[in-house]
Amino acid sequence: LAVTQVAVSLVLLTTAAVLVRSFAEIRQADLGFSAPQVLTAWTGGGNAPPSQLPSTRVALERLAALPGVTHTAVAFRAPLSLSGSAISKPVFFPGRPHDPRVAPLAVKFNAISRDYFATLGTRLIAGRFFDRGDEQPGEPVAIVNQEFATRFFGGAALDVRIRLGDPQGPDHRIVGIVPNVVINSVTERADPYLYLPYWRAPYGEATFLIRTSGDAAALTPAVRDVLKTTDAALEARRLVTMRQYTEYSGSAYRATAALGSAL
Repeated sequence: LAVTQVAVSLVLLTTAAVLVRSFAEIRQADLGFSAPQVLTAWTGGGNAPPSQLPSTRVALERLAALPGVTHTAVAFRAPLSLSGSAISKPVFFPGRPHDPRVAPLAVKFNAISRDYFATLGTRLIAGRFFDRGDEQPGEPVAIVNQEFATRFFGGAALDVRIRLGDPQGPDHRIVGIVPNVVINSVTERADPYLYLPYWRAPYGEATFLIRTSGDAAALTPAVRDVLKTTDAALEARRLVTMRQYTEYSGSAYRATAALGSAL
């Protein structure tokens, strides 16, 4: 009996140690962004696409004027927000043959304003971020993550052109490469990912991202009030900080590590 108890205890101790170490590695992992003091406000969908509402730009300006706010952006979704996780676009490569009998490559994407990466603290690997010119009608452009650039172009993806949605559609020139940002889980494997200018198309959702020099959660009442008074269609349905999203995504691993340790 004593030998059995010691054996079981050793197994539990070893398992707990592995789980705790794994959880510690998750907390220290590179998520692709480094600005925890960011509040996100998801407005959901409405009758009119938020990306086509003038009030969306007004709301951004009003949010930027709040005390303590350093950066603001709007996007279709925020990382780890569990919103639109399956949104993807068919991608075609000009000059490469495509068999119409085979389903095209589908790549997940996000639509973002030009300050999105600055708000999240995401660095630039190569090229440039979106600028004001990209928000106006003109040459279609895209930003890709490092996994996209490496898998399809050996890392040299700048100024390469891709087609989205249709093999005969307009070319989108890749103008920037960014790190692999987690999309749905802090432990997920990096997949190819695309970023498109938010104002170029009628997107049915809007997520405002507000970076502050202080406690992001403390801005919740002010942000809710700004959005609601600017336009009823922009009323926030969910306000969550990026720190909360990150902790929630790793909560299952934390609970398992705690249970193993307790046992």
